[in-house]
Amino acid sequence: ALAEGLEWMNLKAAEIRLDGNDLGDAGCRALADGLCGMTELTSLGLFLGRNRVCKVGFMVVAEVVARFSDLRVLQLDMSENRSGPDGMIALADGLRPLTTLHTLNLQLRGNGAMESGCAALASAVKKLPELTVVTLGLAANAGGDR
Repeated sequence: ALAEGLEWMNLKAAEIRLDGNDLGDAGCRALADGLCGMTELTSLGLFLGRNRVCKVGFMVVAEVVARFSDLRVLQLDMSENRSGPDGMIALADGLRPLTTLHTLNLQLRGNGAMESGCAALASAVKKLPELTVVTLGLAANAGGDR
């Protein structure tokens, strides 16, 4: 129902807080489908922590975020899910097209990203040309919180 409501909105800024709602990967897909119609977004906050989201859900979120080429501000909290390294690498790939991004706040603690997932994120963030403010929360990622 939420995704259907989002489809018709064409906002410049959106903040969606769905922490702790057991969305899983299917819920991420539904949310992504709703967000796709918001083509004018320049500021996006997605708070999806503690939702039992796995690698596939991270890939879906990465795909939809990558579509917002005019995004200036991104806040993404997917803490305490189950991305593993592959989900985190997919998220890093989703950040790469965001060349107009100025502010990035990623909260991704407790996802089992390991060193490879955290390294992919760091590499993607480092290559964003307009970025001036960065906050990365990567604690408790089994070897990737250095």
